[in-house]
Amino acid sequence: MTQPNQLNILVIEDDHSIRELIAMSLREAGHQVIERAALNVKESVDELPVSLVIVDCNLPGMAASRAHITRLRAQFPFASLIAISGYFPAHVTGHPQLTDMLGADGMLGKPFTSDALAALIAALGTARQTQQPQR
Repeated sequence: MTQPNQLNILVIEDDHSIRELIAMSLREAGHQVIERAALNVKESVDELPVSLVIVDCNLPGMAASRAHITRLRAQFPFASLIAISGYFPAHVTGHPQLTDMLGADGMLGKPFTSDALAALIAALGTARQTQQPQR
């Protein structure tokens, strides 16, 4: 049985160690996790309906990263998206303009803590709930 705050999270990270750490942290927090080293637009992720995508934007070129995020948004239109990268400055979460420019819902600069990731996920969940129309 799923918990009310449990998310189905797709983690796309080419570094095996980082991907494992992120996935372990998310599972310990009660989330379901799908791990991928990379994801083609045509590749299917049928295990779970994805509600959050965490993607490594390890490309120094902003245009290439934005194109990758645009493809992921098309593939997972109802999912929130967090971009992570070692190219982002550590204080990137304080720059909503950069987040908007990239087309993500949130960003974290590597290295980041599991607490920082959990806080961003919680903030995105709260923001998403406040944006949904009241019935």
